[in-house]
This record gives sequence, C-alpha cells and structure tokens, in this order.
Amino acid sequence: MVYGYLGPNGAGKSTTIRMLMGLSRPTSGRVRVLGQDPTDPGVRGRIGYLPGELRLDDRLTIGQTLASWGRLRGLTDTAHRDDLVQRFGIDPSRKVRGLSTGNRRKVGLVGAFMARPELLILDEPTNGLDPLMQQVFLTAVEEARDNGQSVLLSSHILSEVERVADQVAVLQGGRLAASGPTKELRRRAAQRFHIAFAEGEEVPLTGLAALDGASAVERRSPDGQEVSLAWGLARRAAGVPGGPPDHHAHRARTGPGGGVPGVLPERRPRRPGRRGRGVRSARCGRASPAVPDRAHS
Repeated sequence: MVYGYLGPNGAGKSTTIRMLMGLSRPTSGRVRVLGQDPTDPGVRGRIGYLPGELRLDDRLTIGQTLASWGRLRGLTDTAHRDDLVQRFGIDPSRKVRGLSTGNRRKVGLVGAFMARPELLILDEPTNGLDPLMQQVFLTAVEEARDNGQSVLLSSHILSEVERVADQVAVLQGGRLAASGPTKELRRRAAQRFHIAFAEGEEVPLTGLAALDGASAVERRSPDGQEVSLAWGLARRAAGVPGGPPDHHAHRARTGPGGGVPGVLPERRPRRPGRRGRGVRSARCGRASPAVPDRAHS
C-alpha cells in the first residue's frame, strides 16, 4: 500500500516521520512501526528512509556513497541498485561535493529503494526533482507497491501523490484533519469558487450564501464585483441536495489550488472577459484529474 501523508509546510509531517524513525520521542503516547519500537535496530533494517534534509559525505563519490550504504544494509545483489542508478540518470563517478539539490535527492532515493525494504518512508521525496525524474520516481513507487512493499509518502502537494496513493491523511496544525481512500477524500473536499460579476450588476451575496453547500461567501474587495465562496462537496455526499452554483456562472474551471484545505495554494484567477449576462466567470480552486475541466450551466 502507498499511504500519502499531506499537509502544508510546518504542519508536522517531518516531525511525525522523525518519530517513526526513532529520531525524536513523542511527548505523550507511543509509536510503533511494523509492530515494534522504532528504536529497535531490527526495525530500522526493514525500512528505507529518505529524510527531508539529506546530508551526504562530500569527500565520497556517488558510487562510494551507495556502496557504503549497501554494506550497512548487507546488500549483496546490486542489480536493482544499478538499475535505479541508470533510471535516475546518476553518474556514480561524480563527487558528492557540488551536486545540486535534485541530484542529491536522486542519490537518496536510490539509497532508500535499492535494498527493496519492507517499508519505505519518504519525506518530501520530489523536492528538487525535474518533471521527468518525478515520473521516474512515481513509477518506482508503483513498482514497490506491486512488489508487496509499503510506502509512506509525505508531501504538501495533492497532485503529487494522488496518482499512486491508496490512502491519504491530511495533517494541519499538528492534527489530523482528514483521512481515507484517495478517491473518497477528493470527492469530499471543498472547492473554492471565485465569481466575477459584470460592472453595474447587483452582487447577490445573500442569495449565494443561502445556497445549500455554500459557505464563507465574501467580496474579494470591499466595493468590487468579485465574490469568493467555498462549496462543500461533503454536504452533498451526506445527502444535502443541490450542486455547485453553476447557475450563477457561465463557466467554472478547475485550477491547481486548495482541494484539501492547507495542502495546495489557491491560484488567483486571471481577469476574464465578459462571458454571458451578469456574471463574467467563476473559477474554483481544486486540482484533480478526477474533476471535469469544465462545468456548464
């Protein structure tokens, strides 16, 4: 299984992972990994770990670094390691000193995956990776899952994990805000709409606020013609009638922001031209390929 662990920067994801690795102690309660105390050396040998901040010995080459890690793990079959090195485009002869953030990340990923550990714990694994290497990484995660390994994948970007995660948990302010199957969590997530009314048209704040599922209805500026509102799909899932306020907009388009609160930043919509009578356009801030790109009234 791949478990996505989402949350904005500073939510506590890395702190949780450090406790899972036995590098930090909880102030209360207890932590168990694979049914045992994470400080047990036998548990650590079953885990492949990529920390959020990876420190490498600058005196070594990449090949020497990977060989050293392999000896610590008792790795004898290097075929999988060599395959990963090729796929991530790593030159083993290069010195670690002077490697870019992305290349250091690739070395760390090879080190985490190469022994085919029972559990992979990856903290912000795609930081610094270009889009091509991100796809290589996601493919490696899928292969690990198909091989029977479990993966804990930490990120602050929903779209990064939705392709591979079977379950998702959202951390916000050190507390669990939501959890469940990835598809269910996307379905329940609130959307944010930005609606621009034509100049001179009345802005029906009261009517919008009265819609089933609408909340946080407000003008984006005190005297402006743009309105922002949240639309809670969770209420529809619970049986509350009604749909998104399409009948107040000529078009709604999904953007890359805010499907899960705090996970993705909202994108400020571009100023649209006049489309339709009264309302120019509406944009919602939720990123997911499962959501239709367009909705028409």
